[in-house]
Amino acid sequence: MYKRLIETSKKSFFLFGPRGTGKSTCLKSLFKNALYIDLLKSRNFLKYQQHPSILQEEVKSQKLDSWIIINEIQKIPELLDEVHSLIFKFGQQYKFVLSGPSTRKINRNSGNLLAGRALNKKMFPLSILEIEDFSLEPILRFGQLPLSVNVEEAMGKIELGQLFETFFINELRLIKSYKNYGYKFSYWRTSSGTEVDLLIERGKRVIGIEIKYSQNWKESYNKGLTTLKKSHAIEKAYGIFIGDIPRKQASISIFPYQLFLKKFSEKDLFS
Repeated sequence: MYKRLIETSKKSFFLFGPRGTGKSTCLKSLFKNALYIDLLKSRNFLKYQQHPSILQEEVKSQKLDSWIIINEIQKIPELLDEVHSLIFKFGQQYKFVLSGPSTRKINRNSGNLLAGRALNKKMFPLSILEIEDFSLEPILRFGQLPLSVNVEEAMGKIELGQLFETFFINELRLIKSYKNYGYKFSYWRTSSGTEVDLLIERGKRVIGIEIKYSQNWKESYNKGLTTLKKSHAIEKAYGIFIGDIPRKQASISIFPYQLFLKKFSEKDLFS
């Protein structure tokens, strides 16, 4: 069992995320006493598809302040009307978690997204901050779903470098979402090929990050960051690598990726 970073809410919420990210397992762990309705089970699907109003009767039989979890809510969008009615009538005396893969499938079926009466949260694959016995290369090879399938496949250093960059930026996106950081992500590249892998922006403030799958940090890695720093386009510059000890080269702070992710999860980079 993994201890997930996602924070719960005191009011009803949607939980969206691809299949296999661990939504059901996480919710069962967080809400042990909840009424759990799994629409993947055929008997539940048929019951609520034929008689959606049964949900209201079952919810009203629960104690006030109870949580009700409906897994795969997109399979029966009509249930969202019943949930909407219950929230309208009882407020947050009954609280709902409505999980599914995405809002797209609900919208496709003209589903009711509850007009702002429920928060939207996202579940991502596992972060390295959630994995106790973490090893980088298997993660780059096989991904971060809790039930990843191992595939034996040789990879070159260039491919691992590209995967590491994608992996690291996805980790930042995950933490950004869970922590509700109001950041915008982009990158910078000139026509001559000078680039910076990631720009993190908040308003007019910008931080530059260069990401390298390397145990060592070469001065040549600093080219793009140095260009932006000298032009005052960024206020801070970071290098990310797979070494063990932080370094400092001129105005560029170089961090082991795990240490930077921990820093990112604990503190606003612009503070």
